[in-house]
Amino acid sequence: MILKRTLPILCVLDLIYGVSGYEEASGEMPEGWTENIEGCEGARSPNSVFNEYRCYHAHMYFVPFKIEVLNINPPLLIFHKLFSAKHCKEFLEMTKEKQLETVTVQDNEKSDQTSKTRVANGSWVDHFENPIAEATYLKIQSRINVIDFSEAEKFQVLQYFPGGHYAPHYDYLEYLDEYWQTRGNRIATFLAIMKTAEGGGGTVFPHMGITIQPHPGDAILWYNMDPSGEKAFNSLHGACPILKGEKLGATLWVRVYGQEFISLCPLEKGKPYDYRNIVKPVKRWLDPYLLKAFPIGV
Repeated sequence: MILKRTLPILCVLDLIYGVSGYEEASGEMPEGWTENIEGCEGARSPNSVFNEYRCYHAHMYFVPFKIEVLNINPPLLIFHKLFSAKHCKEFLEMTKEKQLETVTVQDNEKSDQTSKTRVANGSWVDHFENPIAEATYLKIQSRINVIDFSEAEKFQVLQYFPGGHYAPHYDYLEYLDEYWQTRGNRIATFLAIMKTAEGGGGTVFPHMGITIQPHPGDAILWYNMDPSGEKAFNSLHGACPILKGEKLGATLWVRVYGQEFISLCPLEKGKPYDYRNIVKPVKRWLDPYLLKAFPIGV
């Protein structure tokens, strides 16, 4: 099932894709999904006060790209076709060389308790570890220059096979990790989708009432905290179980330090971050990423 909306401003896109088949899937319910699996079963309309969901055709250094706003508190956006099919293919080839390892441990690195709330193969990749990682990082930074991605952790590349999933969780950390003292908590998450599954594998935000089934080359950005530094309640999210095929994504967790002067400051005290700085980016002609970003391609 595909939910389509006619957008009165700039574009008409397929917004949110439902995935059926979970009710027929055999086996035990994956751990952590008891209350939220229904979010993976079908198309769900966004449920926020921002009822004029819009697509923007932004241009950065003469390169067009499409941005879709799904939620404003906290901001949740999709960048459609940010990466080309060629780029995705090269990224997939890089991951094969990395030989991704099985990941089943909780995000709390201080815990040695194995959990089945996340079942995937994964690896950490430095921003400039190889040409395709560098191209990925520079494209992200050049397109979204209101966020300093140099303060992000390494890419976490996760590959999900049938049965693979990541139960709903928060990226906002409740414990101190190695980055905390120098970079602070995770203010935002950027998820680049390089390959999508044939069935299942959407990204669900239960408290927003939103399920996203992106295309290869799309990317999702959301904020994990509010401007006061507290956890954004609506940022709860999960990777729906894979029913058929495989999915591969690369995540950048952006840390809060270094974002003070360029991030999405709210227009009024007590308001959420202002998403409009992303959908209408400011061209910085002396941007240090400019010269490197041009050769990347679309």
